[in-house]
Amino acid sequence: LMDFDSEKYKQINAAWEKETSMENVSQGAYISSQQYTESLNSRLNLLAQFDDKTIWPPRQLNDEGSVIDNPKIRLSSTCQIESWTKLSAAGAPSEFSIRAPILDGISTVYVSFEEGTYGVFLLTDDQNIQPVIGMKGEIVVRRIYSQEGQIRYGTKVQLN
Repeated sequence: LMDFDSEKYKQINAAWEKETSMENVSQGAYISSQQYTESLNSRLNLLAQFDDKTIWPPRQLNDEGSVIDNPKIRLSSTCQIESWTKLSAAGAPSEFSIRAPILDGISTVYVSFEEGTYGVFLLTDDQNIQPVIGMKGEIVVRRIYSQEGQIRYGTKVQLN
C-alpha cells in the first residue's frame, strides 16, 4: 500500500465534492457528453489506429484528409517519460483550479509507448514523485475533472 497524507486525502475529496456540485461552473474547455462518451472506450482502453504508423489518440482523418479505420491496436499500459512540466496552482486550467492548490500544481508528462506512438497525460494525484526523463510509468484510470455535475474519467500516468 502507498503512504498517503490523510489530511490531503480529506481536502481532495472535499474538492471533488465542490467541483461536482451543479453550482460549480468551470471556464475550461467544454466537452459534450456525446463527444466524451464516443471516445471513452478508445481512451480508457488505449486503443490506437494504424495508418502507416500507430496513431493515438484515435482520429477520424489522417494527415491527408482520408478516413482512417477504427482503432484496432491496444497500446501497452507501460510507457516512458520523454518530457514533463508542472503548472503552478495559479497557472492551472480552470477545470483544475479547485484541486491544483491542494496538489501544489498540476503535472503533465509526454510519454512514448513501445508501439511507437506518444501521448500527453496528467500524473496521478496520489504520488508525490517528481518525474525524470527516461522513468517508466503505467497508464491507469482516474478521475480527471467534473463537468455539469458528472465526474469525467480518463487516463493518467502513475510513476514506477
